[in-house]
Amino acid sequence: MPPEPPNHHLADEELPTDPEVRSFARPWLLAMIWIAGAYVLSPAPVIWGLQKVGGSSASAKSDLVYAPIVVLYRKVPFIRAFYDWQFKALGIRP
Repeated sequence: MPPEPPNHHLADEELPTDPEVRSFARPWLLAMIWIAGAYVLSPAPVIWGLQKVGGSSASAKSDLVYAPIVVLYRKVPFIRAFYDWQFKALGIRP
């Protein structure tokens, strides 16, 4: 009778606790959080800058980049209020 293969389960394995692994992951995680925060806060300043420069082709590209935020702006009242506040502070008409 052949021996049974070892029964490996993910739950049985421990996550790496090596400090090098954790120190590698932390900067990437912080960078992703920073990028997400910058993306969420950037539409109003970008629109303001495009209006000052008068860039219509850049405006079309920004519409594509910010499409997820535009959908949320149209459907979620507190997100609309947040961006309306930003637009008002910068003197932008949405």
